[in-house]
Amino acid sequence: MCGAACAGIGQAAGPRKNSAMWSFQAGGYWLLRIGALAAASMQGLGWLTVQSAALRPVWTLFHVATAVLGMLLLWKAQQPVWLEQAGRKIWSGARSLARAGAGERRW
Repeated sequence: MCGAACAGIGQAAGPRKNSAMWSFQAGGYWLLRIGALAAASMQGLGWLTVQSAALRPVWTLFHVATAVLGMLLLWKAQQPVWLEQAGRKIWSGARSLARAGAGERRW
């Protein structure tokens, strides 16, 4: 996937570089599957809006809210506080998972 990242992981892992590379590759493809699931969910919701007149306003408001958020980000050139806090919370959880995983594997 990424030559520089793979080379760095291979160097850092030392003698266990094969298992480190497989873990890195599997993790990347796992994230792709999550993205595909999210895209399929949104496509399903889009299909429902075509089929159901009751969901059309919800779908339209979702697009308007996304456009407003994009304009806000463009105008302010910084994240809103609530979005920044949500991102920090997700990042701290991911960091703790990475530390727990690294402690178990000992690359």
